[in-house]
Amino acid sequence: MKLFFWILISKLLVLTFIGMELMPDEAQYWTWSKELSYGYYSKPPGIAWQIAFGTFLFGDTEFGVRFGSWLLSFFLSYAIYGLTKAVGLDKEKQYWITLAFSYSPLGIFSGFFATTDCAYVLFWTLACIYAVRQGPLAYVQIGLLVALGALWKWPIYAIWIPIALFYYKQPARLLLGMLISLLGLIPSLIWNIQHDFVTFQHVQASVAHHTKGNPVEFLGAQVALVSPILFALIIISKKSLPFCRVTALFVVGVVLAASFFEKVQGNWAVAAYPTAFMLINSSRRWILAGILVSVALIAALLFLPLPYKMNPFKQSLGSKNLSKALLASGYNPNKDVLVSDRYQMTSLLSFYGPEKIRAYFLNIHGLRHNQFDLWPQMPQHKSAYFVETSGDADRFIEKLTPYFASVEQLPSQPIYGNDKEAIIIRATDYNGKIPSPPNKY
Repeated sequence: MKLFFWILISKLLVLTFIGMELMPDEAQYWTWSKELSYGYYSKPPGIAWQIAFGTFLFGDTEFGVRFGSWLLSFFLSYAIYGLTKAVGLDKEKQYWITLAFSYSPLGIFSGFFATTDCAYVLFWTLACIYAVRQGPLAYVQIGLLVALGALWKWPIYAIWIPIALFYYKQPARLLLGMLISLLGLIPSLIWNIQHDFVTFQHVQASVAHHTKGNPVEFLGAQVALVSPILFALIIISKKSLPFCRVTALFVVGVVLAASFFEKVQGNWAVAAYPTAFMLINSSRRWILAGILVSVALIAALLFLPLPYKMNPFKQSLGSKNLSKALLASGYNPNKDVLVSDRYQMTSLLSFYGPEKIRAYFLNIHGLRHNQFDLWPQMPQHKSAYFVETSGDADRFIEKLTPYFASVEQLPSQPIYGNDKEAIIIRATDYNGKIPSPPNKY
């Protein structure tokens, strides 16, 4: 009961800021939820169905979009508790490690952002529980859990590598579990058959795309995800839990190695931390100190007036004011449509436009394909309001002119103090032409 109370408090903390503007990817996933399908351009279908469930209950609000993650984060905290029991920790360590994870930035933000990470880490953790327990049906159960997790994020299949390293003496059962787990790919496979395998082209292009590496940035992100003291407690631990240690090191090691050759995102290694937290073997005092520092850092991040350029949420800041800015510029939802040249801005316009109608993506800069390319394009002869929050207005006008009878820049509208404004261009009588499709996925 005491553990439930403190887990509940951690989830209630999320509610204090869950109404913040959606990040671009969250808004994109919301547009997917309005067109439910077996799959999408860059992700499996789970996140769209998750958001559809939340918005069915609470409407097209920030809380509705994020409700699924918020709910799943409850189950994730209890899955961590289940893992502490499975690996044989004493009752005191079960309690404190569950709380440490729940109050870490990873534990808090898993219940905030409407992304694929919370469900992915949840099913990864559950699979680890059954791997450690090694019951008679363990591999069937693991296979089903991996299949479910694959509906949100395909990297969950990597869990089979550490499992195979430790439990290779039952090859037939291991193979059966792996085969069962492949069921999770069927929805995306069906969708890709219907859409010329664009997801596979996207993944292949992402692997082949070379950017500058960022190992230092990646390691800094890991400290931020866990919080400094808790991260240090994991690093210095000498606790003998070989499966947990190898699983955590495997995930972080693979992403760290990749970071020397290309830019990686800090959240790519989130699956390492359910098992990593099991390694904490410090006193209650140090774990409590880690929790307090974690909460203080989260509060500072969310509630201190950070400079705009340093704010990690700057991509979404001011999005709630887009509707007001558009209406002030003469936009009429009954006659006009919204359009932008990036899927991120198109997604935010869709959610924060006056009537939450999906905006259109016009690829005037030859950027890579995205989900908006697969949906109906802008109706011919329509007038459009083109919106961006950065870039050169004259350049936008030049790029838009071949597709409209007239193009006119309207006064820019501030949406976040003096730091961010909406560049608004009115384009009339769309001629139906579309930019040449890029060979980028």
